[in-house]
Amino acid sequence: FQAEDGIRDIAMEFLEGESLREALKTRGPLPVAECAEILRQVARGLNAAHKLNIIHRDLKPDNIFLTSGDDGEMIAKLVDFGIAKMLDSDFHTKTGFILGTPAYMSYEQAYGMREHQLDKRSDIYSLGIVVYEMLTGRVPFQSYTPLGYLRQHVTEAPPTFQALAPQLAIPSQVEAAVMRAVAKDRDLRYESALAFANEFTRAATE
Repeated sequence: FQAEDGIRDIAMEFLEGESLREALKTRGPLPVAECAEILRQVARGLNAAHKLNIIHRDLKPDNIFLTSGDDGEMIAKLVDFGIAKMLDSDFHTKTGFILGTPAYMSYEQAYGMREHQLDKRSDIYSLGIVVYEMLTGRVPFQSYTPLGYLRQHVTEAPPTFQALAPQLAIPSQVEAAVMRAVAKDRDLRYESALAFANEFTRAATE
């Protein structure tokens, strides 16, 4: 909005709580049921953005905020659309210029796909990486350099939950739902964030 003195301001919601990143640092891996609830709420917000032809491009625990409702219920909010992009926008980043956080980048971003070729399935991959981390306490790929992350996104399969954290005994159907979200072939991923959340929730409750 524009104030009376002509200065333009942006009004933002004031939130009390903590980021998902902070929660993971404090608590470590989260229970499957809690992961399902966070995913469900984030997927609803992401789906709303996708309906407006907006892709987030930087999904990560830092950009998911956990707060409480009037009755004390947990509310997860997707924040920081700072590098989001309208799918039908004329804006394109320069060739070779990559936006996003390497540990959570989609295969397409890591591979160097042009910005105008990215779609909502890129966000679904990144959301899958976030859920992987919520369940196991770490992202699937580890590297000391951004290029190391990019190489692994392109060439390596995520470690199985059994190989990474056997003590957590995460159900195989839950793992299967996450692994579909992070498929390197985007045609094999879910058609929407809500479809991912629904499948994960079904797997978590069986």
